[in-house]
Amino acid sequence: YSLHGVEFIRIAITREEEGNPSTSGGSLGGDSLVATKITGDPHIWAGKVTFKIDLSLCSPWGGEGGGGFSLPEDYIDSEWDDGGEAIQGRQVEFTCPGVGQIADIGYKSPQWTPVKLVAFEGMEHIAVVWEALRAVSIFERFSTETLRETFQRGRGCKK
Repeated sequence: YSLHGVEFIRIAITREEEGNPSTSGGSLGGDSLVATKITGDPHIWAGKVTFKIDLSLCSPWGGEGGGGFSLPEDYIDSEWDDGGEAIQGRQVEFTCPGVGQIADIGYKSPQWTPVKLVAFEGMEHIAVVWEALRAVSIFERFSTETLRETFQRGRGCKK
């Protein structure tokens, strides 16, 4: 999440029944991907929904044969320097619209803004494009083994 550094989120697929809108960002209708922060930041705290994606409105990227991903030049994001190489030029499977939650420091004046999920081939990485903020957040899937290896490397532990 840009200047906030590495954060962990929980992603779940939910089914919203018609006439029963969610209390977190309104109803998107049908199946939704809901991302909740495990670790928070000064703006959106842990336990809050960070984005919701409408899976019923996904579409292929770039028509027949897909295409490689590139971030528009006018987008700014400090993450791009660290994690951008993981997705730059990667084949995109599909994109889906949704809403992302933004707020002032202290979770004040929370509001929802349009976002787009970009799912990459192999599904090890996804990106969320925050259209109004002209920014992108990159997410990587972590397995228990990956987390253990990362922890051991960081602590100088041996297997």
